[in-house]
This record gives sequence, C-alpha cells and structure tokens, in this order.
Amino acid sequence: MKKLPHLPIILILTSLLFWQCDTDDNTDGPATPSINSFTPAEGPIGTSVTISGANFSGSSNENIVRFNGTVATVTAASRNELTATVPPMATTGVITIETEGQTATSSSDFIVTSEAKKPAITSFTPTSGAIGTEVTINGTNFSDNVNGNTVRFNENIATVTAVSTDQLTVKVPPTATTGTITIETGGQIVTSSSEFTVTSEVKALTITDFTPSTGAVGTMVTINGTNFSATTTENIVKVNNIPATVVIASTTQLIILVPQKATTGQITVQVGDQTVSSTLDFTVLQQIWTRKANVWDDLYGLSNAVGFSISNKGYIGTGLKIGSLLNGFWEYDPSNNSWSQKAGLEGESRYDAVGFSIGNKGYIGAGIDKDGNYLTDFWEYNPVYNTWTEKAGLKGVLEWDAIGFSIGDKGYIGTGFNGLYSSDFWEYDPGNNTWTEKTKLESRGWWGAVGFSIGDKGYVVTYDDEDKNALADVWEYDPKTDKWTEKAGFDGGVRNDAVTFSIGGKGYVGTGSDEDSNTLGDFWEYDPKVDKWTKKTDFEGDTRYSAVSFSIGDKGYISTGIGTGIFSHKDLWEYTPE
Repeated sequence: MKKLPHLPIILILTSLLFWQCDTDDNTDGPATPSINSFTPAEGPIGTSVTISGANFSGSSNENIVRFNGTVATVTAASRNELTATVPPMATTGVITIETEGQTATSSSDFIVTSEAKKPAITSFTPTSGAIGTEVTINGTNFSDNVNGNTVRFNENIATVTAVSTDQLTVKVPPTATTGTITIETGGQIVTSSSEFTVTSEVKALTITDFTPSTGAVGTMVTINGTNFSATTTENIVKVNNIPATVVIASTTQLIILVPQKATTGQITVQVGDQTVSSTLDFTVLQQIWTRKANVWDDLYGLSNAVGFSISNKGYIGTGLKIGSLLNGFWEYDPSNNSWSQKAGLEGESRYDAVGFSIGNKGYIGAGIDKDGNYLTDFWEYNPVYNTWTEKAGLKGVLEWDAIGFSIGDKGYIGTGFNGLYSSDFWEYDPGNNTWTEKTKLESRGWWGAVGFSIGDKGYVVTYDDEDKNALADVWEYDPKTDKWTEKAGFDGGVRNDAVTFSIGGKGYVGTGSDEDSNTLGDFWEYDPKVDKWTKKTDFEGDTRYSAVSFSIGDKGYISTGIGTGIFSHKDLWEYTPE
C-alpha cells in the first residue's frame, strides 16, 4: 500500500478552517446604547431636550425615546446625540432610549414642569335643545384654540364656534342624541356630570320689530326677534323678496343691509325650515346718490377734464393726471356700469377745455396745453366710428375755462380767459361748420362760470368778473331773440369750478370751491318755471372742484375732480332727482 505523507498537513489545515468559520459566526451583537447626560434637566410639555451618549442610531426613526414611559418625537439624531420633544402626556421620570433592540436609561429624572391640567366642566346652558342649538359650556383648562377642543354630545362631534380657557360655545350636531357632553383637549378627556337633552321641538321663529322703518339702499337695519341663528349665513333675510346681506347675527337680533333693487314691503327671515314675515312693511326710500364704477383702476385720479353725453352713453376726456396733461377719452355705459377707453383726442393734450354734444356727435375745444398756450382748435367726435375730425377753430376770447352747452342743433361757448376776461358768446352750427358771434354776456368779462341748457334756453351761473368781483349771478339766454335776462341769483353762494347738468326741465349746480379755496359738496336745483333755487341732498362723494358732469336720461353724473389736499378722484356718482 502506498503511503500518504501529506495527509496530516491537510487535516490540520481543515481543522483550522472550521475553527475560523466558527469564530466568525460568533461575533459580538450591536453595541449597547448609553445615556451620559441630557439638557435641560427640566421643562414643560413641548420642550426640546438634547440627549448625549453613545451608540444611538443615526436615523431618527430608529431611536425610540420615552419620557417616563411616554413616547417622544425625535427631531434630530446622530450616533452620540439625540434631540427629542417632551410629549403632551409626559410626566416626571427617567428618559429611556431604545435602539436595535437594546435600551439605555438615564441615571436621573427629567422633571416635567407645569404639567397639563385636566379640563373640567362646571356647567352648560341651555341643558336641552334641538339640533343646531347653541350651547355654552363653562369650566376650566380648555384650549384657547378652536381646533384644540373636541366636544361630543353623546359621542357625536359638535362644531366649536367660540373658545376661551374657561368657556366654549358649540352647536348641537345633527346626529346628536340625549347624553353626556365630553371635551377632549391636550390628550385629556372630561365628561359632564349631567346629560344634555336633545329635544325634537323646534322653537318658533319670530320678528318682534325692526329699526329704522325706512331707508335707502345700503341702509343698515336691525331686526329683533327670537330663534334666529347666530351664524350669519344660516339666516336668509329678504326685503320684499330681494335677498339682503346679514352682517351681524345672534339668536335674538340680526343686522342687515337693504339690498340693491329692494322695494317697499315686508321683511322675511328664514332659518332652516321656518320662515317668518314682519307685520309691517319696510319703506325703501329713493337712493339719491349711488357710487358707480371708477373711471379706471389706476391709483391716480383726474381733474380739469371735460364731459358730455351722447345718446345713452357718457364721455369724459382730456384733463390733468398727477401733473401730466391727457388727450385720453373714455366712455361710460350705465346699462352695465362700465367704462371703456376710446380713441384719444387728436389735437394737443390739454386741460380746462370746453365741450358739449349736438345730436349724435360730441365736441371739444379750447383749453391750455403743456406750455401754457391758450388753444383755439375745435374737434368733433363720432361715437359710431370712434373717430375725431377737426372743425373750424374758435373765435373770440374763449380759450380757457369757458362754458359750453347746446340748444337744439346748435352749440354755444362763452366767457373764459386768455389773459383777458371774456364776455364773448358764440354759436356753433355743425351743419355748415361755422361760428357766429352772439350778444355778449353783459359788458363785463367772466371766468370760472358754469353753464347748462333747459329746453330752448341756456343758463350761466357766474363767478369772477374782470374787476375781480366774486358773484353768483344767473343769466338766461334765449337764442330766438339773442338776448340775456338776469334771473334769481344762485342761492348756493359764490364758487368756481363747479359742475352742472340738466334733467327733466330742471338745472343742477354743485361742488366747486369757494373764495377761501374750501372744497364744496352742496347741491342745488334750479326750476326755470318759478325762477327758484332749491337745496337738494348734498353730494355724497368727497367734496371737490374741477370735476366733470353729464346727464343720461333721468340721471345725472359727477366724476373725477380735485378733493381736499389737492387729491384727484377717479370715482363716478349717479344722481337721481328727488
């Protein structure tokens, strides 16, 4: 038999290999975590605590940190430091850290200060009610955050509408049944000692009275009664069947605004399935002044512009905007309360121009340009084609702050200033594009006046004559006789840069500035049949001068102008004759 001299060596190597494998299979397990210290040593719920030690996991979610047994949120982690937040239910005790199946415990306690106080219910009122009833719960240690309180009526969650640490206001939920009230806050729950009785009875809705009994659109009306909803949107209020906005609500009182288009009639209130009507009518008064759409959305306003109406549209153009002269032109449509920009005047930009309309055309002329030159050009606007056509230039001394109006198929321009006060008065005939000089307004020149027409007559309310006398004279012009007749003086007093228009056989003058440069807001009506001025409801916009005006149908309009502090406006107001 052949000998095997290498067998012992092979056996020894094999043994060594198996020994090494056995050694590898029995390596030590995960290193045990340890807590060396933590800071701070005490603090209330929510405190961020830094724990120093060894052999933690570098991943936050692989470390389970407990404060006296209550799991905390780990917000940062490394192998030798963790940051955790003291949890809501924590109490004083040791801190433990569990990672990879091994646990470390602190050698000292973390002291939880100001431990969360358990809430308590001392009373609630009413003690019974139907679904939707508002219940006030009194007690202690509630959360002052609406979302921090969970209130249940016999396990049915209610809506919390108002909170403080000692009182909650809630509504009985739709699915509620008779039973105790529970409140959960900060992880702690308290139960009422008595039950809240859910009744099937719905208490009658009533209106006892309302005040005021009359008012215009936008008037605030207070309605008193019982069993309204304390939530504004749950009360449907109408004034003669027109829905109104409820601005304030309680179970016994509602405050509403009289809606647009409201007419005289009963006030009705609907809450849930119940509807009640007032025994008396609310009388809707006529709205005298109504705010309409701004000319534009720009921050800055306009002044010293010109305005007129053509058919059922109003127009304003030219003027001053933050010191710059404009030749822009805008159209107002009252049917949809909107403005649209039109083709700008093709002549030079200007302010204090004069304008009027004849038939279906508008006219603008005169004024001052950016260099202070007095202008004499005259332009016609065609709204059908949105175009401007230059016409025969002005005659006489009419260039600045003149007055203009139309009577029938003729236009008239008079007074004004170009270094001299003017008493000139000229008639424009669009049929043959000619100007004809007419009888002067007295023998004195005038500036800062206003003019309007009523029927077949024209009217001028004067301001400053050539002798610097501030007057409030009124003159009537008859184109048939080409004569002026002095009428009853303007009872509103001396003013310049006022506005004027005519509606239904009456003339109107208002706003402007007085001799002391005070802006005005009073408003006056002239009746030519009795030659009398009557004060009307003051303009409800800010007082102003150098505004523009026009009339459309049975409504008058005032827009733009300079207010107190040389602030220009961009608003528009509609006037309904009283």
